[in-house]
Amino acid sequence: MNLKTIIKRVASLALVLSMGASMTACSMLPDPNGKRSDAKIDDLMLKQENQNGASQTMTAMGSMKGVPSAISGKLLITSEEMLSGTVFRVYNMETRNELCKVSDSRTIGFLSQLLTDGASVEGIYYVINENVMYIYNSDGSQAVASYYSEDGSYPINSTLNGFAFNGTEYYVRDGMVLYEGDNPLESEYFNASVEYLGNHYYIKDNELIFVFDAKGQPLYEFRRPSYAEDGHIFVLGNGNIFIQYTYHTIEGEEYDYIRNGERHKVVSILANISRGTVSEPVMNFLVGSMENAFTNEDFYERYTETVKNVASVIDIDNKRIDDNAPARYIILSDSLIELFAMQDVVKGALDIVRISYDRNLVKTAAGSLLVAGDCTVIGQLNNYRAVTEKFILTSAKIYDHDLNTVLDLIATGYTYHDCVGDNIILSKVVDGVARLYLYTGEEISFISEMSDYTSCFEGYAVSDGTSYRYFDENGELLATTYEKIEWIYAAEEKGLATHIGYTHTQEGEIEYYQLSFAPVSNLE
Repeated sequence: MNLKTIIKRVASLALVLSMGASMTACSMLPDPNGKRSDAKIDDLMLKQENQNGASQTMTAMGSMKGVPSAISGKLLITSEEMLSGTVFRVYNMETRNELCKVSDSRTIGFLSQLLTDGASVEGIYYVINENVMYIYNSDGSQAVASYYSEDGSYPINSTLNGFAFNGTEYYVRDGMVLYEGDNPLESEYFNASVEYLGNHYYIKDNELIFVFDAKGQPLYEFRRPSYAEDGHIFVLGNGNIFIQYTYHTIEGEEYDYIRNGERHKVVSILANISRGTVSEPVMNFLVGSMENAFTNEDFYERYTETVKNVASVIDIDNKRIDDNAPARYIILSDSLIELFAMQDVVKGALDIVRISYDRNLVKTAAGSLLVAGDCTVIGQLNNYRAVTEKFILTSAKIYDHDLNTVLDLIATGYTYHDCVGDNIILSKVVDGVARLYLYTGEEISFISEMSDYTSCFEGYAVSDGTSYRYFDENGELLATTYEKIEWIYAAEEKGLATHIGYTHTQEGEIEYYQLSFAPVSNLE
């Protein structure tokens, strides 16, 4: 787990700071069939650890030529000055393959540059040759071609489906241009933001949802009625639809709860997409938010298979809602059975974040706890500034994950400056000059004066005025460049992060570099 992942997960805890709760040790996990069994954090959270840090590598990409001119998706257009004129090339930055080469900037470009909604056609490029505009997929294959006017008016217009080319509409999916007529997904509601789960397509907001199968046949649709006062529409972990909304009732009508003196009715709907059935489950809580694999691509990298949907709920008790009571964070099955609540694992827990292999940051309204995977409370953890897989940092001290002091900052005269991966950059004024040091837990190593230091993802760069040296989080030299690298592209998939940038050599040539992070290991 790299630092960015930890910080992102720890930051998500801020969403629940306003809720009150108490905190004690662990309790039992309620079984949906009425039985109870021991519940441990290890049953819920994946054990992930990268013991050797981020395992960064930086390599030169000698196959790419020219200065970056434009970027769209995974594709890059470069320009190179040659004796015969300027040459423009299209590269796939992940494979480094050269897809196209032309000698006139007016004949090449990205379709996104010509459209109002350029995000819908990322990675699609065009080439104009003898009054014919050729449009290419992101893999370099030709998609469509058509005559265009010599006056320079391109026959391209933005549409909901992607783009219109000389009156014919097309849409783009995964970098491929498709004819509208080749796919039955022909609806005014479809656009580039259509989300996909399993074999179903979804279009949704808080007011409506449409679900289609892989062939574009409608499976389910719902529009929230105008009299609904509040509510949400969620896609569950298995693709089913959960809808809940409330409305005011009038005198004599049934109601589910009273809030601020007003009576309300709750409508809950579960649409089973695979079975084609709709039911109205009876629920004793209101759902405010829900997180699952549909809403968060990192969901399965955080939770075990036990966890399907994590919901924030407000309980309805005896037809009342207590606005002073904290929201509960519960685990729901895909059929909306409440499996357990976070507070059933650690009392008062509003969220649990794995910060290392056997340590978890548990957020409660009264503060944070450092808890082991078996629910043993290590101690209170408040006012921390940073958390890595090795350290917990406050303004005064650096602790290990057992809350043992490993470095007293005040006593040694250091102050916190930055984090690089799992390690920490410290600053100290020596002879009137601010200097930076790398602390790995074993030693404190001088890096440079503060003015010569540049943070670089989970490492850092140091300049001596004549070159730039790039280091990983452990201070190992990755590369030396004549000029500072300008980073132009970033991608992350399954824990593998890639950054691509370029710089000039001492001879004035362009050189590209790829900075990569090893994938996070899953130890379960």
